[in-house]
Amino acid sequence: MKIIGTQYRELLADSGYRLFTRKSDTECILVSEDRPIYELWVLNDSHSGYTIEIDGQGYEFVETLHVGAAGK
Repeated sequence: MKIIGTQYRELLADSGYRLFTRKSDTECILVSEDRPIYELWVLNDSHSGYTIEIDGQGYEFVETLHVGAAGK
């Protein structure tokens, strides 16, 4: 993890997440490698706080996505 000012920046490969899908050029959904938790992250290279680096750019957490059970 790198600390840049007030930013704690971690590479995706070291974060415990993997890329599930990209919603757009600026939004992606990450999934935890050890549990079925999906999260929306958005491009914000100058974000202050925990940032995950994907393809050389910083992404910040927006929200946990709640996936309902099939058939409900």
